[in-house]
Order: sequence, then C-alpha cells, then structure tokens
Amino acid sequence: MSEVRLSEKVACLLTGVIVGFLAGLFGIGGGVIMVPLQMLLLKEEIKVAIQTSLGVIVITSISSCFGHALNNNVVWLVGITLGFGGLIGVQFSTRFLPRLPDKVVRFCFYAMLAMLSVYTFWKAWNVYNGN
Repeated sequence: MSEVRLSEKVACLLTGVIVGFLAGLFGIGGGVIMVPLQMLLLKEEIKVAIQTSLGVIVITSISSCFGHALNNNVVWLVGITLGFGGLIGVQFSTRFLPRLPDKVVRFCFYAMLAMLSVYTFWKAWNVYNGN
C-alpha cells in the first residue's frame, strides 16, 4: 500500500485548521490535539511538537477567547487565576523538558492521553446510563 504524503505547508495548515476548530468548539487544542497531529502529519519529534504547539496555543487561545467573550461566555476571574497558575507551572516545565529523554516525554504524554481518554469515556458512560 502506498503512503499518502502531504506537503509540509498543507500539513501545517490542516493541523492548524483542526486545532483551531477544536479549540473554539471544546476549549481544547493545545497539547492534546496539536502535539499528536504535528507528530503524525508533520513528522516532528515530540519535544519539537510540544514546543511549537505552545506558540500555536497563544494564537488559537486569543482568537477563541475573543469569540467567546463577545458572547459573554468567559468567566474572567477563573480564567485569569488559571492563567497565572499556568504561568508559574510553565516556568518549571520549560526548564525541565529539554533535559528529559524523548522516550520518557513520549511515554508520559501517551500515559496522560490514555488517562484522559479513560476519564472522558467513564464520564460519558455514566451520563449515558443516567448516573
């Protein structure tokens, strides 16, 4: 079976469109969506995908926040508080990430995605069963 290859610009644009759509729709898009898509479509190593996704998050978050704010759907105090917490946490992770082997980063990332998937499935299952 032959492998379909996208040009890098098309793959970047497609990744951005998917992430932008999901960021606005579900409030996700950063690492959860962007990193796997960058690894799959752009063939990036995990650390590069993580670091690049942070730049993309800035753009998609501002745009998405602006759109939701126009409809008065942003709880500003909570958002700002979470944002400051994120500023503190990212100071540690940006210094720690480059020191970790790619294999460890990949394992931790996949484990986090697996846990989020199980949690999301469990919550959906409970809603489906009326719990």
